[in-house]
Amino acid sequence: MDHKGRQQRLRDSLSSHRLDALLVTYLPNILYLCGFSGSAAALLLTENKSVFFTDGRYTAQAQAEVRGPQIVITRKAPLLAAAEWLATHHRRGPVRVGIEAEQVTVAARNRLAALLPSKFRLRPAPALLNAPAWRRMRTK
Repeated sequence: MDHKGRQQRLRDSLSSHRLDALLVTYLPNILYLCGFSGSAAALLLTENKSVFFTDGRYTAQAQAEVRGPQIVITRKAPLLAAAEWLATHHRRGPVRVGIEAEQVTVAARNRLAALLPSKFRLRPAPALLNAPAWRRMRTK
């Protein structure tokens, strides 16, 4: 599987969708993008980097399965860890963060908004991983 290539194509498409980062929390999309098959994860993609977050229960599994991104094992919920990482590593502003609007609950979106500084703007990301948008990206 070309997990690194999938991540790169997705990162390459961020600017054309007016996003600085994309937070992937839907587990089937995480599996498709980096190979992780566990039940607690978040994947953050910026134009330059992919970072995978999971908790300590999945340390060995993440090391065995995840291909491409930096792996962060946390004691916190993956969504919380991803928000904290983004807040500390993405210093310029404003920052437009795409979320999987069809997959993220209102409660999770509100938690994420409360965790991020005011310079971060959550935006519903287009269905970048769903056909036909993904098929167009794959052919490039």
